[in-house]
Amino acid sequence: LCVGDYCFGYRSESIPGTEMGRRGRNPRPRKVYVICAETCAWVERIFVWFVVGNWTIAEIARELTRLGVPKDHRSTNPVWSPANVRSILENEKYIGRWNWGIMENVRDPESGQLRQKLRDEAETEKWKRLFPDLRLIEDKLFLLAQRKLRDNGDLYVKVRNEKG
Repeated sequence: LCVGDYCFGYRSESIPGTEMGRRGRNPRPRKVYVICAETCAWVERIFVWFVVGNWTIAEIARELTRLGVPKDHRSTNPVWSPANVRSILENEKYIGRWNWGIMENVRDPESGQLRQKLRDEAETEKWKRLFPDLRLIEDKLFLLAQRKLRDNGDLYVKVRNEKG
């Protein structure tokens, strides 16, 4: 079920009749994730440009902006940035692997402020789900993209400071 937000290439769709079993003054129907036909083709094209076409992330961002490709539904700025493209290339949801519970809310006992920290990999295993029907990218293409992203990061590690 769709428990909140969704990323570029997907949308949520109401399940008819599920509002009847829900409580409250304005019961809302449950929703499921579905592939968005308008944007899923752009996800595939981004991966192909990056891996097969050997485009840089900045070139892809400029081309998406030039073509007027609609961004994520939360976006208020029509301009694509390299960070937008990188987040698409790194997202495992496009190969059908959906992860939840990666971050944990921790309260500072003195100030009462909440902050988020990463959970251990072993602890998050129980919240990982496979949805092969929501796959947009083949494993081989995704792995080639991850290797290229890692190699690009290795090139610039020498010139980065300790904060990245």
